[in-house]
Amino acid sequence: FDITFGSDALALIDFDAGGTGSFANEPSPNTVLASEGEVKNIFINVPSGFSGELSFYYAGVGLAVNIYDATGGTGNLLASTTLDHSGLTCSGDPNPDPAYCWKFAAIPFSGLAKSVGFIGGSGIFGWDVDLDNITLGAREPGGVPEPATLSLLGLGLAGLAWRRKFSA
Repeated sequence: FDITFGSDALALIDFDAGGTGSFANEPSPNTVLASEGEVKNIFINVPSGFSGELSFYYAGVGLAVNIYDATGGTGNLLASTTLDHSGLTCSGDPNPDPAYCWKFAAIPFSGLAKSVGFIGGSGIFGWDVDLDNITLGAREPGGVPEPATLSLLGLGLAGLAWRRKFSA
């Protein structure tokens, strides 16, 4: 998909799985996308673009999300929102820290997006940005069929139509 990440983005493996990440209750097993440093920005670049919707899980206090029609967080702003993380309680690995209660977000937009900025920092985030199950162009993780699956479905339907035409 030719997706790249900004220099503040980190892929972390949970300590429980032998990595160095100190997070818990992650939606997908053992890994998250996180930020590093005082500036808590994560940029995702998708040069080929995607449309319709961006969905993901996030942990923490709050998060600003900006969707752009050019790479690097430039160009026209297609969507912008600030998400809070209030009112959640959770339990589990390693303790019931509300920072690691994951909340689902879906952001619809019009146009062709080529970058997304996830921004946290003073006043919004008191610690690193943690993201999981980021899905481009669909609401649910894994909700977009692979092109090969669509091709096989199309070929199967064409074969059925051809067989019906010549068997009648």
